Amino acid sequence: MSQLRDGLYETVRRLLPYDKHYRVKRAAIYLTVIDENGHPVQISQTGEWTIYPYQCAAEDFDT
Repeated sequence: MSQLRDGLYETVRRLLPYDKHYRVKRAAIYLTVIDENGHPVQISQTGEWTIYPYQCAAEDFDT
C-alpha cells in the first residue's frame, strides 16, 4: 500500500507546475489488488468502488 501512496504523491508532484492554469475535473484509478501469492483478489462484492469528490465552486461554474 505504501507504493500506491508514493505513486499518488508523485502524480501530484508532477501536476503541481500546472496548478495555476488548469484544474483536474475527474480522475480514474484502476488497480489490481493481489494476495501474497500474486493472484488477483477482489476486496468488494462488485470488484468496483466509486469515491465521490466534494462539490466545489468550479463544478458549479461549469454547469
